[in-house]
Amino acid sequence: MDGSDWITYWTAPSSFKTFADEGHDVYFSNWRGTEYARLHKTLDEKTDAAAYWDFDNQDLAKDMIANIKAMTAKTASSEKGFVVSYSMGTDQSLITMVDYSTELNDTIEKFVLLAPCPDL
Repeated sequence: MDGSDWITYWTAPSSFKTFADEGHDVYFSNWRGTEYARLHKTLDEKTDAAAYWDFDNQDLAKDMIANIKAMTAKTASSEKGFVVSYSMGTDQSLITMVDYSTELNDTIEKFVLLAPCPDL
């Protein structure tokens, strides 16, 4: 599953569509290995497979901070945003909140965690 699945396969009225229709910025994240996240800057998933897949939730949390800050700085229409996470994304969000909260104080207003994974 990647970020596009929330748009492609979701037929019911959705929060993200409502937010976008009301003028809020809506972003979908994709992790390494998903269709839209395969172009790693330095590693090829086939020729560098061991290094490519050598990451954990802590690494994803670091990436999340950089990506949130970069995207909101370039395109956001408001100073602070909301992060809504689902499933594995909740693990990443929890780690990010705990380990990097001071770095996100100026960027994130609130995290909303849906269907969290119980195993960190």
